[in-house]
Amino acid sequence: MSSIEPVYAETLGLPLVHAGRTHELYEAPGRDAHLMVAIDRLPLGGHILTPEIPDKGIILSQMSLWWFDRLGVDNHVISTDVPDAVAGRAVIVEKLTMFPVVCVACGYLTGQGWMEYQQTGHVCGVPLPEGLREGSRLDTPIFTPVIKAGRGEDDEYVDFSAISELVGPDIAHRLRDLTLDLYRRAEGIARERGVIIADAEFEFGQRSDGTIVLAGEALTPDSSRFWDAETWPQNLVPWGVEYVRDWLVNDSGWDQAGDMAVPELPVEVVTVTRQRYCAAYTRLTGRLCDGDPAQPEKPKDPDIAQVEAPRPDDLRGGIVRALRQQAAVETELREAYDREERLLREIEQHDDELSQYVWQLQTSLAERDRQLTDLRRRYDNLASSKMGRIQRAWWNLRSRTRGAKPGKE
Repeated sequence: MSSIEPVYAETLGLPLVHAGRTHELYEAPGRDAHLMVAIDRLPLGGHILTPEIPDKGIILSQMSLWWFDRLGVDNHVISTDVPDAVAGRAVIVEKLTMFPVVCVACGYLTGQGWMEYQQTGHVCGVPLPEGLREGSRLDTPIFTPVIKAGRGEDDEYVDFSAISELVGPDIAHRLRDLTLDLYRRAEGIARERGVIIADAEFEFGQRSDGTIVLAGEALTPDSSRFWDAETWPQNLVPWGVEYVRDWLVNDSGWDQAGDMAVPELPVEVVTVTRQRYCAAYTRLTGRLCDGDPAQPEKPKDPDIAQVEAPRPDDLRGGIVRALRQQAAVETELREAYDREERLLREIEQHDDELSQYVWQLQTSLAERDRQLTDLRRRYDNLASSKMGRIQRAWWNLRSRTRGAKPGKE
């Protein structure tokens, strides 16, 4: 049991399995499964910041579900039919044996990888070309796994051999292949929507039959580094907690090296942070970031572009809403186009199958015609041969008859 105080234990009245910094896990009512609830806490390093970011758990939970549906990946979600108290931020998930590693795919040189590259020319044991800069796109995405540290400690980036020793070579190869495949597909989808996924974390679990499935949160601003494609590589500030980190380091007056407690986040920092989460959600999905209907007083207007502290402006709000509506329409059109593409591919596949069947049928009919022609020729030859023998026999008989009775014709 975690020492972190759970948020929804009293409200749900369900057996608590685990209370983490961003998710809580309960025994699902009436199922051999878990209820996973995304909460609004904002962890940073070894600290949990206060106050919470309104609707963060809902935004990230819905974004994960959108990605699961978009990628069609085998995952741990069983149902979204959850208690009303956690609707929108919770899912019913399978009970899995989780692998003790965070699988990270890196497609751009940034963060810890950039620091390691400057020192060694490698990232997690993978050699990279010389002359790369921060934010450079890698020719081939690389696998940079992480071993999660305890609370208050730094995560440990390791190389592939360490993961092989931890879970075995076969599992390690499967985890790496799954991670890189998911990243490549997601990166392509996001780029079409003007978003760069610099890197992405994935967690996997294993069913009792040995099947490996995607579990937990995936491809959100907390588990991935999102950049605006229009301003890359000049602007490498990701949507998510980076804004809060910058405020803590540069503007809050907090002494990280001392005993000073982490300061509370001002209202404007909380508001802008929420808007950044909403910006990523809206840009990717084309859907509005409505927030928690149980708390209507919370701001509900995420900006699509990078924002500063919000200012009331009806004209600006109208423009933003119009842009959102346009984005939603464009998303619907893209989805309709994707469905049409899939249908055309299915028709082409059926056409190929039908063509193959027709070709086989024509070949079979041609062979049947050849056999019939051959049979007819043999029959004609046989009939001709028999008719010849009959005619000769008749003439022989007639000749003998005439020889026996001469003069009588």
